[in-house]
Amino acid sequence: MTFLILTLQIVKKGLRVFHLKITKKLRNYPSIDGSSKLSPCIRFGIISLREIFKRVKGRSEQFIKELAWREFWYHIAINFPETQKLEFFEEGTTGYPIIDAGIRQLKEEKWLHNRMRMILASFLTKVLLVDWKIGEEFFKKHLLDYDEVVNVGNWQWSASVGADPKPFRLFNPILQAQRYDPECQYIKKYL
Repeated sequence: MTFLILTLQIVKKGLRVFHLKITKKLRNYPSIDGSSKLSPCIRFGIISLREIFKRVKGRSEQFIKELAWREFWYHIAINFPETQKLEFFEEGTTGYPIIDAGIRQLKEEKWLHNRMRMILASFLTKVLLVDWKIGEEFFKKHLLDYDEVVNVGNWQWSASVGADPKPFRLFNPILQAQRYDPECQYIKKYL
């Protein structure tokens, strides 16, 4: 019962305090607390996307796009169930303190900022040329808000083997750190 009460408080606070207007501009900076942190509540059905949509409609187009992206992976999983185990398209190949910081945060906090999830997935699949399923399993093991459909979809997206394949999509970890953690606040926090 205590867990449920705490979770409902998180939902209410997440929707009330979360600054929807700055989402688009600041959502990619892991050192800024710019996330609603509603993903565990969404994942476990504590709050529905319809309820969130009703509350944020007209306040943040970017936040609504993020909700739609999550639902896109469910659409893929329902219509192409084989993609939960197999690539949507054949796996592609292309070419670090921020990586180490992301791994440490994931292991310690069981949560990871979306930008860091993309950087880590890109690094593993495009730089190290490791199969996306290994990274997906690692996230499955460590993420508190692990959601198989969304996680598989995002890993396939990063590896350019999903429903939106772009073989040359690469998140260079050095450029990503320079752009989204220029003062190294995030890196310093976890290293």
